[in-house]
Amino acid sequence: MTNKDIFIIIPAFNPGKIISEVVNKTRHYCQNLILIDDGCDAQNKLILSELEQLPEVTLLTHQVNKGKGFAIHTGIECALKNQAKTIIMLDSDGQHRPEELAKFLQFAQSKPFDLVIGVRTEIDKMPLRSKIGNIFMAKVFSVLYGQKLKDTQSGYRMLSAKFAQLFLDNVDAGRYETEMQMLMFAAKSKIHIDQIPIETRYFDGNSNSKFRPLADSLRVLGSFAKYSGVGFASFLLDYSVFVFLSSYVGIYFLTAHLSSRIISGSFNFAANRKYVFNHKHSLAKSIGKYLIAVALSLSLSSVLLYLFVDVVHIKTAVAKIFAEASTFLLNYFILKHFVFKK
Repeated sequence: MTNKDIFIIIPAFNPGKIISEVVNKTRHYCQNLILIDDGCDAQNKLILSELEQLPEVTLLTHQVNKGKGFAIHTGIECALKNQAKTIIMLDSDGQHRPEELAKFLQFAQSKPFDLVIGVRTEIDKMPLRSKIGNIFMAKVFSVLYGQKLKDTQSGYRMLSAKFAQLFLDNVDAGRYETEMQMLMFAAKSKIHIDQIPIETRYFDGNSNSKFRPLADSLRVLGSFAKYSGVGFASFLLDYSVFVFLSSYVGIYFLTAHLSSRIISGSFNFAANRKYVFNHKHSLAKSIGKYLIAVALSLSLSSVLLYLFVDVVHIKTAVAKIFAEASTFLLNYFILKHFVFKK
C-alpha cells in the first residue's frame, strides 16, 4: 500500500479557523484529503474554499446541513471512486491531533484490518458531558454486542476499502448515530474492531462539539430506545392489571401475573413488530416465535416472582417490579435476534 492509496476524509460543519491548522498538518501525512462542507455558513465556506486551493485537498459540498453521517457517506463514496484502499476519518474541530496519523499508518502497514478506532487514553480529562456519554455508551455497547470498546464515540477511525463498502451498503446515513451504527454493524457482522491509543485535545470544555449528549445518545441507541419506550408502556399496562387482579379482585398472585402478561403481551407484540423492529415478514411465523419467547420470559419472571414473594418475602407489588426488570434486557435480545430477526 502506497501513500496514494490512502484517503483522509474530514467532515466539517462550521469548524472555525482551527480547520486550517488541521488540514495543513494532515497534508504532511497524506496526499489525498477530502473535505466535506456539510452546509457551513458563509464565513466557514470562505475558509474551506481557501483550503481547496491546496493540491492535496478535494472539497465536496452539501448545500444544507445534513448531519455528520451524511458527510461521512459522501467522503467515503468519493474515496472509493478514486480507488482508495485505506480511508481514515478525522474530525475538523482540532480535537484529533493530525500527528496521531503516524500511528494509524504504521498499524495499516503492520497487519490486515477492517476497522480501527482511535481510543482516547485520558478519559478522566474529558469534559463532563463527553465523559458521561462515552462511559454510558461503552457499557451499553458491551452488553448488547459483546465487544469491549474503551471509546465508542471516537471519530478518529481507519477503514479498509472492503469494510468501507460494506458500511455504505448496510448502514444508512444520518447524524452522529451513524458512527455508532458503524460499530454496531461491525460487531453484528463478527468483524473485529482494532483499537489504538490516541491523545485528544479539548478547547473551552469541548464547546465546539456539535454532539448533544441526551438527544444524540437516544438516536445512537436506535431500536433499543424505542424498545425501552414500548417496554415501559407494556409494563404500566401489565402492572396495572396485575395490581387490580391481585389486590382488588383477590386472584392468586401467580394467576394474576399470567393474566396481566397475556394482556400486556398482545400490546407489546403489536407495538414492537410495527414501531421498533419494523418487521414485515409472515405474521403467523412472528406470532409463533413470540409465543415461544413469551413462554421463556414468563417462566423466568414467574420463578423470580415466586422467589421474591414466598422465599425472600418481598411485598407482591414490589416483587413484580423486580421480576420484570430482571428480564428486560433478555427480552430485547430474544425479540431482536429471534422473533423479529430480519
